[in-house]
Amino acid sequence: MSRNGYFENLQREILALSQEKEWDRACLEWMLERMSLSQAGECICKHSVRYDFWIRNVENNNLTHVGSSCIRQFMKGNSALVEDVEQAERDWGKQVCRWCNRRTKDDSGYHMVCRRKMEANRRAAAQPRENIVVEDYVWQ
Repeated sequence: MSRNGYFENLQREILALSQEKEWDRACLEWMLERMSLSQAGECICKHSVRYDFWIRNVENNNLTHVGSSCIRQFMKGNSALVEDVEQAERDWGKQVCRWCNRRTKDDSGYHMVCRRKMEANRRAAAQPRENIVVEDYVWQ
């Protein structure tokens, strides 16, 4: 599907859930509720996503989720939403393991198992490797 096709799907779905029927004004009705790993793996525009941005309509209390590309469409004219999304992304980054990219319980940056894997890889990389000769070509 083309990029415009995704945007058209997004507009259709959001306008159906909004009080306003004009896109720019309808975007102002929405606020960020939370950010999460995507369970469905798909935005309401039908684009595949890894993260869901859950948004709530302040006029009629409708709740839906959009992906990271689509949330940017809402942010163009909604400064309050810009701040909320940026804060959610900063907070999310503090709680994501830098090794496996999954949520952690704190902001340490790694799961204990992932930290051990990372340290083992560093030790292995630091050890000198023997040269392997294959048909007069030296692999290192």
